[in-house]
Amino acid sequence: MATSAVPKHHNCAVQVEERISCGRFGTSPSDCEKKGCCMDLFKHSCYYPLDECTVDQHAVFAIRHDCAAIPVDPRKIISGGPHCKPAIVNDKEVGDMKIYMIEVHIIVSALNLKYGIITRNDPLRFLIECRYMKHGGVVAEQSIASIGYMVKASTSNLPSSIISSGRHSVQLKIAKDRSYSSYLPTYHQPLQLLLGHPVYLELSLRSSKPEAVLLVNYCLAYPRSAKNALVLIHEGCANPNDPTVSILEVNDRPQNRHQRRFSVKAFQFMDHSTNLYLNEEIYFMCSTEVCMPIEKPCEERCFDGKGPNWFVDKLGLNANN
Repeated sequence: MATSAVPKHHNCAVQVEERISCGRFGTSPSDCEKKGCCMDLFKHSCYYPLDECTVDQHAVFAIRHDCAAIPVDPRKIISGGPHCKPAIVNDKEVGDMKIYMIEVHIIVSALNLKYGIITRNDPLRFLIECRYMKHGGVVAEQSIASIGYMVKASTSNLPSSIISSGRHSVQLKIAKDRSYSSYLPTYHQPLQLLLGHPVYLELSLRSSKPEAVLLVNYCLAYPRSAKNALVLIHEGCANPNDPTVSILEVNDRPQNRHQRRFSVKAFQFMDHSTNLYLNEEIYFMCSTEVCMPIEKPCEERCFDGKGPNWFVDKLGLNANN
């Protein structure tokens, strides 16, 4: 990827009252574009695009009140710090990508009533992701992907789900056994499994376009503290350094390209300094893409029954970061 040209953004249609200034007042259009920002020539103002990862490594995103099945109160959102710094930022490397993940969560207010303590807040957590390509160990000056969202519920059994007005949605599920005939419901989490027990995971695409193809950029497992990460899948192939991660076939593959299945044996993260178990929940997360064959090739090595090719050479990183 060349770094001389700055990509054009498509999310500059931001209402004036929602604009965040990019640079100082009077920034020239050329300097504004170099930052990956938007220019209003009539108002002579430079502002950040919405839901984009910009060249100067800023992420401006909006969490709407209707982004989940249970309405979100924007006044209850926490992003940490007096200067609106993110609550949690994970800085990870996967292959030739530099990945930043920001976690924002909802304040859970407790009501101490006469006969007990209750809450009416859904403990949602929002994970926002930016991906940048690296060149020679340095983050390139342009992003390779727009910002990505994930809505995560805590251990609560409240019926929270993403509301999407788009044509595609992707869901990560855990099957009860290797037959993938039934799945564990959301309220069943967190799971308690013996170490070494197989965990069967499935990514499924819901799309009005039967020709759409689900591609897997990567899948990670990480503990609640987010101080470690284990790469399970990268560019559609299992981590060759972990023989317990397996790509599984779907019965009618390659015709069915709306499902991707893989398994991993249950494990527990350990503290680097003491070699003691970290008593923390482990989360699975996948970054996916909906690909249309009429627009570009949608081949995906291992999930499509092909070899990993350059995966071993490209994945030159520590599993625990």
